[in-house]
Amino acid sequence: MSPSDDIGLFPRPTPLPGDLKGWLQTFVRNTFFAGLDADRQDRLMDEVQELCRPDSYWNDSHPGSGVTGPDTNIAADAKDGWEVAYVRLRGTATKPSE
Repeated sequence: MSPSDDIGLFPRPTPLPGDLKGWLQTFVRNTFFAGLDADRQDRLMDEVQELCRPDSYWNDSHPGSGVTGPDTNIAADAKDGWEVAYVRLRGTATKPSE
């Protein structure tokens, strides 16, 4: 990379409108879990949700980003919720001259 090239990581904690299992149903049920029967999928998603609870569930006694309001689909008076830790990559690069 030349001195003008760079890349940055920007944490984007994103609140979910429901629980983590709903997010998993959207993103893994028909991909990573596609070869499993529905009962096994449900058990695995329940297990993943519980494993993620310490880092992805926030409430008054365990605050996360707690992002609420009209732009998040989360009520402004929400007392708890789930969030996922998205990261945005932003960078620049310079095409070498010929």
